[in-house]
Amino acid sequence: MLNTTRSLIITIALLALGYAYAAAHSDDHNNQVIQATNLMLLSEEVTSSTRPILLLISRKGCPHCILLKNEILHPMLISGEYAEKIIIREIIINTGSMLIDFNGKKTHASNLADSYNIKVTPTLLFLGPKGEELVDRIVGINTIELFSYYVDQAIDRAILNFKSP
Repeated sequence: MLNTTRSLIITIALLALGYAYAAAHSDDHNNQVIQATNLMLLSEEVTSSTRPILLLISRKGCPHCILLKNEILHPMLISGEYAEKIIIREIIINTGSMLIDFNGKKTHASNLADSYNIKVTPTLLFLGPKGEELVDRIVGINTIELFSYYVDQAIDRAILNFKSP
């Protein structure tokens, strides 16, 4: 009886751990910022949907980038309120990853960041279909409590500038 109870407890514990692992590592892209790999294709999506791009330039391991994603961008994606307003993507510049730029050329993510003269991560760019900045970028992050307000204001201005160049 004792061995059966012990086996049952171990089985339940393993199931609970498996469930927790699956929940923590799910591939649910509804709450994750999608990494940009082809900005030329994204440009076509932007043009047809008339939604600007919010492009997060980040570094792997950057604590402020993680904070921005967890506290601002993930909740924006989960809410669904921004799906018709803006396309949210991320470029991680210190992993050696390659992407297709707005001109259709293959380049390193870090080269793209250099082309925008980005020195600090996180940086949020608000872009039109050709990669042009529609409003002032948001560089770094200071008070998280007010940050979503600043992002919302920038999104609203980017939408206005996108629709009436």
